[in-house]
Amino acid sequence: MSPPLPRAIHVINLDRARERMASVVRSYDAHLGDSGIALNRFVAVDAAEAARLGTPGTLNWAEKACCISHGRCLQAAADPAYPAWIAEDDVAFGPWTLRRIREALAEVGDRPWDVLLTDIYATDVHGMVDLFRLRRRLLAERRTKLIDLRGMAFASATSYLVNASSIPKVIGLLQERTQLDMVPDIWMKTLAGAGKLICLGVFPFATTVADTPTQIQPESSSRELGWWTAYRWLLWDGTDPAWLEGKLAALETGSRDPESALLGRILAGTMSEADSRGG
Repeated sequence: MSPPLPRAIHVINLDRARERMASVVRSYDAHLGDSGIALNRFVAVDAAEAARLGTPGTLNWAEKACCISHGRCLQAAADPAYPAWIAEDDVAFGPWTLRRIREALAEVGDRPWDVLLTDIYATDVHGMVDLFRLRRRLLAERRTKLIDLRGMAFASATSYLVNASSIPKVIGLLQERTQLDMVPDIWMKTLAGAGKLICLGVFPFATTVADTPTQIQPESSSRELGWWTAYRWLLWDGTDPAWLEGKLAALETGSRDPESALLGRILAGTMSEADSRGG
């Protein structure tokens, strides 16, 4: 039997970031307003509160606040009969969001699962190419597929569902953390790789990330994150190619060595040739 749809989306949002929540509300109203799934705001823990709590670990206080917020939000969203849908305040929805989540839950059926991510970053070249080609095939077939994320290089906890029966397990794993050294997505990826969490992904993606700056990542990682985000937008059905070209142009300024640029062109050419002959 397939799991039911969640009753609500629980969006983690800082008090000082109300415009980000307003963006989520606009996206929700446009695409999920009549879905029967409610939209709830969960007040995020900020860096100052995380510092007062004093949880040890190598993360900075903003990153620790993010970890604490995800755990508290899941506890607040827990319902023994329905999956918990947790989202960050840079999530964006589309006309196909509800359909793809329905189809993913139908496909999961009685299969064991703990976490269902509605979109991700692929963080290595092999995964990026594989998902790009898989998306083309699935769109042609008008089909949604579950991706087993165990062993896959991925990131992002922007939007995910937790199986109702797995909520106590996930909360228990969170409570076992005596120090905070990994942000939520890396923590999930690590546990998935170790076989402690069954993490699946909806593909093609059911959600994406809005065009808003990160609130917790250090500036030094912003360019790399920008490339991953651009890839995520490339795989999002509603992205305007001209708009994405502008984003890529800004990222490319002084960031590419000549050999990497040539490799990109070669990969694009070989993939186009293979796709044109159905390979």
